Amino acid sequence: MSIACLLLPRLAAEVEQGILSAAGRPVAVYRRGRIVSVSGEAEAAGLQVGQRVRTAEAVSAEVELVPFAGERYEGPWCAALDACAALVSTVEPVELGQAFLDLHGAGEPARAVAEIEAAVRGHAGLSGTVGAGSSKLVARIAAELCPSRAVGPDEAAAFLAPLPLTRLWVLEEGTMERLQALGVSTIGLLQQMPLSQLREAFGTEAGRLHRLSRGVDHAAVAALYPPPTVEVRQALPGGVDSTEVLRSCLRQLAAELAERLARREQACSRIALRLELEEGGHASRSLRLRAPCAEAEELGFALQRLLDRVPPPAPVTLVAVRVGELSRCTARQLDLFTDTGPRRGTEGAAEVLDAARRQFGTHALALGTEVEVPRRERMLAALTRGV
Repeated sequence: MSIACLLLPRLAAEVEQGILSAAGRPVAVYRRGRIVSVSGEAEAAGLQVGQRVRTAEAVSAEVELVPFAGERYEGPWCAALDACAALVSTVEPVELGQAFLDLHGAGEPARAVAEIEAAVRGHAGLSGTVGAGSSKLVARIAAELCPSRAVGPDEAAAFLAPLPLTRLWVLEEGTMERLQALGVSTIGLLQQMPLSQLREAFGTEAGRLHRLSRGVDHAAVAALYPPPTVEVRQALPGGVDSTEVLRSCLRQLAAELAERLARREQACSRIALRLELEEGGHASRSLRLRAPCAEAEELGFALQRLLDRVPPPAPVTLVAVRVGELSRCTARQLDLFTDTGPRRGTEGAAEVLDAARRQFGTHALALGTEVEVPRRERMLAALTRGV
């Protein structure tokens, strides 16, 4: 088993940097008084994830501090996941900016890692790190410490041995403290502990600790992306009560949805609209489409119908659109009468029919009423009519 871990710690800061047109300037994103994402320039200036905002301001007077806005990062994050899903069979997002990928069938791990990094950078415009290993544990540590490296199963124990015990991110805090109390400060020291000693101290957990110290973790990558639904959102700070503005917003969301569905080669059969209101609460409606749809114009038309059904009773602060009942796109009936083709109407139809007879013969075409219906279908039709 070979697993990759994708980490995008600068995702939020890079998105904000683009919004602010602040290329080359330090940008940091904060949440609840602490820095959660920094751009490369901010990191070079001494800012770090986890710092308090006041500390960050003291470290760099030039840094642009921006509050965390999750809805702004969902689009770029999904674009990165779409890029991964195009290369591997199974994608498991863990949180914003972190995902595990099953590399089974993706070819040689080191080459797959390089392809994933390039795809995320090219498709989503984000800089990230990717590491691979025989388990989720090893893959994440590789992504953090030695990006672009693929650690093989025979290398895992030696790769982990010199690292501090705190690098075993899958361990519970209580277990970590008990091991440290026993004098175990590195993963290598845990590897050296006899299994009998581990059993005496940790009972049935001993086997798991023994395996983890060697990078053995049988947790598989869960197929969590693409999700069974696709959702796009648009925040409206201050609230909007103009129907025209809401319709314009819906057209933009329809275009974004169509792009997302196209990347996944999927169409939807159900669409739902949710409006969050300034006064609290929400208004929502859903609609089942007549046929699977993936076109921006058709999605936009469906959303306009839904908006007509739920005229907002108060200013709207957020518009969310979700599509479900996804299916693979199938071939569509082409229009015989394109702008450059024959004329519409009776004359156009006659021209098309004449051309088809000349190419395929006079017996190639027949009226639908003259086509013989198989006996089985006639019987089924009779049963349906109750005859």
